[in-house]
Amino acid sequence: GERKLYTFPHDSQITGDGQSGVYILARDEKTWKLWHADRHRREKLYAYPDKAKIYGDHRGGVWIFSPTDDSTWHLWHATKTREHKCYEYSQESSIVPENSGGAWVFSPPDKSPSDTEHSQWLLWHANLRGAKVMYDVPIFSQMATNEWGAS
Repeated sequence: GERKLYTFPHDSQITGDGQSGVYILARDEKTWKLWHADRHRREKLYAYPDKAKIYGDHRGGVWIFSPTDDSTWHLWHATKTREHKCYEYSQESSIVPENSGGAWVFSPPDKSPSDTEHSQWLLWHANLRGAKVMYDVPIFSQMATNEWGAS
């Protein structure tokens, strides 16, 4: 049956961990706190700046896309026992988890948009072992998402 386990602020984000639990990113004064919850307990883990977004990796962890300054964001990976700052991307990037622990990142080129040589966006594949550009994609493309990775 249904029963109320925990409460979080209404503007919290939630994503599954792939192992019968969830990660919740909930506002706590000026920062956002990452929590992990399952039917037995909830646990406060790490803090991230305002505007951070979370994406479950379906292997017990979570990807966090978080601002560091006006134009640069970091892609972090966290589990219940550790967090790791992985890669840097533009704030305009889109993230979609790939359901096997990694994530796809759709990112604008590093050069200015007027640079016609770099008018292609980049489709990266990232995991804990590294990040690699897989394809150049026309600049007006969009990444399709689903209920596991809307960005």
